[in-house]
Amino acid sequence: MAALTLASSGRTVVVLEERRHFSTRELAARPPLERFADAYRDGGTTLAWGLPPVLLPLGRAVGGTTLVNSGTCFRTPPHVLDRWQRTHGVEPADPVSLHLSVLPAACAAGTRIVTRARATRIVTEHQAGARHAVAVEAMRPDGTSFTLSTGLVVAAAGALHPLPCYGPPGWRSIHACCRRRPV
Repeated sequence: MAALTLASSGRTVVVLEERRHFSTRELAARPPLERFADAYRDGGTTLAWGLPPVLLPLGRAVGGTTLVNSGTCFRTPPHVLDRWQRTHGVEPADPVSLHLSVLPAACAAGTRIVTRARATRIVTEHQAGARHAVAVEAMRPDGTSFTLSTGLVVAAAGALHPLPCYGPPGWRSIHACCRRRPV
């Protein structure tokens, strides 16, 4: 959503994705082990610890986990949505799928997607009395790396595998690395 919103407002937007783009048809046609190796983080073996532990499929291709989460997220039945609306005034949201609707719309607005590029570090600088994000370093599967200089960093890496943030000692939050300014 951030890429679509920013690109629609005229900003230059680049989305980094660890793996490539898969169409829904292509992903469904691939043998499961190939699909898990290419589109799922840790080959689809990430665990949510508990009693019992549960496999938590996380995506690492264009669209992120929305590409692979149909097995962990189910559409709320209409009768439940109706009850929530009657009882609590909750209006159902439009279903959103990043890889099918949001990212194509963001690309139509000018977003560029760089695939096979895992973000490894947010580079910060001291400016006007505070640290600010100025670049993102990324690595390709072949070990080569590159740097994208930027005026704004939006980390959408999820809560389980956040993008590493390197700043002064004691920094723990990705949010501390980000600030808003024109690109």
